[in-house]
Amino acid sequence: MHDAAQVRKRAGLDLPQLERAFDFTQRCSQNGGLLVVRHGFLAYERYFGRAHRNANPDMASTGKAVTSVACGIMLKEFHDKIPDGLAQKVFTETYLPEAFPLDDPRKADITLGQLLCMTAGFHGEGSSPGIVNGHVVPLEPVRGQDIHDLDLSSIHTVLWTNPGAGYSYSSPAPHIASIVLRHVTGMELQDYINQRLGKPMGWGPWGYCLHRGDFTMPHANGAGSIALHATGRASIWLLPVASRQVGRAAIGPGGLCRALR
Repeated sequence: MHDAAQVRKRAGLDLPQLERAFDFTQRCSQNGGLLVVRHGFLAYERYFGRAHRNANPDMASTGKAVTSVACGIMLKEFHDKIPDGLAQKVFTETYLPEAFPLDDPRKADITLGQLLCMTAGFHGEGSSPGIVNGHVVPLEPVRGQDIHDLDLSSIHTVLWTNPGAGYSYSSPAPHIASIVLRHVTGMELQDYINQRLGKPMGWGPWGYCLHRGDFTMPHANGAGSIALHATGRASIWLLPVASRQVGRAAIGPGGLCRALR
């Protein structure tokens, strides 16, 4: 929407104020854009620098949210395979055969929901602290993900606390959730997302950044590096509206709430 009256009528926003927000945004980065979604409408869209509507930048850790949504869809579609949903303990031969033998017996108690919420006990990124009941717990850096063996390096990341006992920002945890998704659905993460979200929602060309120098990762990283158009990224927060527009449920009843809980 580019007409001020239309923006106000449909989205209840003031276009001059959005222009001022864009002016601030372009002073914060060399390349980028500003998309504003409200009441189910893309009320504002403008880019600067090398960014444009059809660009596919590496969106880094925002991919964690997409992994969560994919897991929410999986819980609805494959309920019989993972009947306990977010409470399902996943360090089993069924869901994570790669993890055996377990390097820490506490991992047997880790649930899918804890992986997605980063409360499974996995050590945080670098020197990221732990949080327990609002109190900060300093943590020393430990070995984390290795792109040359993303699955096993994530699975074997050490625990800093018992599952469910604290939070620490962790990339291994959501990637492990994506490994569970691969075993349950029988599909690669990007293929499952494309079939259940990308195609029905009209994302256009997209993918994961799998290439690191001369090495190509065999699996997408559930913790990040998704490469979407900006409009595709914005559409993720409009799943209920987009599902109605394409005439099908891109996600089952309550699935989005479960995924983002």
